[in-house]
Amino acid sequence: MNPTELGDQILSPEQRAYASLYEKVLGEVRDLLIAALNLNRTPDEIDPDTALFGTGLALDSLDAVEIVIGLETQMGVKLEGQAQQRQAMRSVNAMVEVVMAHRAGGRS
Repeated sequence: MNPTELGDQILSPEQRAYASLYEKVLGEVRDLLIAALNLNRTPDEIDPDTALFGTGLALDSLDAVEIVIGLETQMGVKLEGQAQQRQAMRSVNAMVEVVMAHRAGGRS
């Protein structure tokens, strides 16, 4: 039995649906980062746990503005205030969580 088959037996249908949605949104976020920041990387080269600033992707404040604009224009996610922006841009995973919460009707 391969790992995917094993995972299908362990995960509930809701968990599988969440994992599938997560992978879809992760791809969208990676594509957004590559396009908005002109990164010379493939989507798979961007680890979901990568920090966006500091030792991660080493983005700066101008890059942050590009990301916020991309989230709003391409994904319909408006980040309200600096605290929410900082929270959402801690890592690639944090951005994915914000987009998923927005699409689920929660706070973006």
